[in-house]
Amino acid sequence: MSTIEGGKNAYETWQSHWTSYIETSKRASSSALITADNFIKRAKIARGARILDMGCGHGRITELIVQRVPDLDIVGVDMTQQLLDNFMAKTGVNGCKIQLLQGDITKLPFPDNAFDAIISSRVFQYVPDPVVGVSEAYRVLKPGGHAVIALPNRMNIVKYLTYKQAKLYSPFEARDWFEKSGFKDIVYDSMCFFPSTYGWKRTANFFEICNTIPFLKYTGGNVVVSGEK
Repeated sequence: MSTIEGGKNAYETWQSHWTSYIETSKRASSSALITADNFIKRAKIARGARILDMGCGHGRITELIVQRVPDLDIVGVDMTQQLLDNFMAKTGVNGCKIQLLQGDITKLPFPDNAFDAIISSRVFQYVPDPVVGVSEAYRVLKPGGHAVIALPNRMNIVKYLTYKQAKLYSPFEARDWFEKSGFKDIVYDSMCFFPSTYGWKRTANFFEICNTIPFLKYTGGNVVVSGEK
């Protein structure tokens, strides 16, 4: 298996990190809410859509999307069975259907043109070759569908200095993955301009105005890139 920064492959790195992910990635934090809202808007997720969550983890973002959009058919893929065993979102909530599969997001077990939208949160920093994963997203996405990925931002000084679990990328690098994979109408910037919080959510949302300011829009805590097939 290919390696990432630090000499460990992606699977080994994640296996040493997933327990702390469950402990620190709580539902309804400002960053989770901002991510879910961006996914719904940028992937154009609407009632009745079939959605793929690549690297779904324990379902923090999936749960928030299910609460906001009814009657979705969501498939979550993650390589860590323990996360799937602790999945937050449940089938039947808000009329949504949820199916979970253990697997590699660079080798998806789905036919071409299978999903209306694809999302992925904080996963591609662990993928040895992100273009392979984005190309798989393109393959299984229906024509006219949208894919959106988010990951820690190398251009954010806090993430650059403190995020040690995996290699970081800039919005421009993530944009290139989408271009190489064949996507059109690519939008690339960042989000989460205020530290993740439970008590200051309005303040965190206010700072998202930075997304409209030249240069600053590339410096948020998380890269977010979307494209249409």
